[in-house]
Amino acid sequence: MEHTTTLAIAQNDYKRAVEAWISAIRAEECLISHDSSLAQIDTWQGAHFREGIARDSAKRAKKAYEAALRHAISNGLVIPLEKAPTLPR
Repeated sequence: MEHTTTLAIAQNDYKRAVEAWISAIRAEECLISHDSSLAQIDTWQGAHFREGIARDSAKRAKKAYEAALRHAISNGLVIPLEKAPTLPR
């Protein structure tokens, strides 16, 4: 049960990190404009920096989820899709 909980937590963490990354990308996208003021450029650069932090967080969460998933599969706690039985049609 502990492995299943660890896997579920890692999966949820990864999903949240990806959603945060997507939000950061959208926030940066909103700042793309024809306004060429220095303040706008600084704001845009700040959004780009936050997107990079969110991307790095998503990558770390992906590695953690992947490790938890590999562990669960190797211990027979999760059946890989390619080995899952197919349902009759």
